[in-house]
Amino acid sequence: MLCIDQHREHGTGEFINAMPEGCEDSTGNRPLEERVNLLMHADFFVRLGSGLSWLAWAVGS
Repeated sequence: MLCIDQHREHGTGEFINAMPEGCEDSTGNRPLEERVNLLMHADFFVRLGSGLSWLAWAVGS
């Protein structure tokens, strides 16, 4: 399982979303082409509505 969000953790105060344990860390400022490649080869994509979700939809993930 890969985490391809921009940040390992995001939020404020007690409402912090963090990368799940056991995920391979692919977070950070990476080129869009790299994210597209990861999504194109994924079996499926789990995420709430976001730009990354639209990208996954566009590449058929």
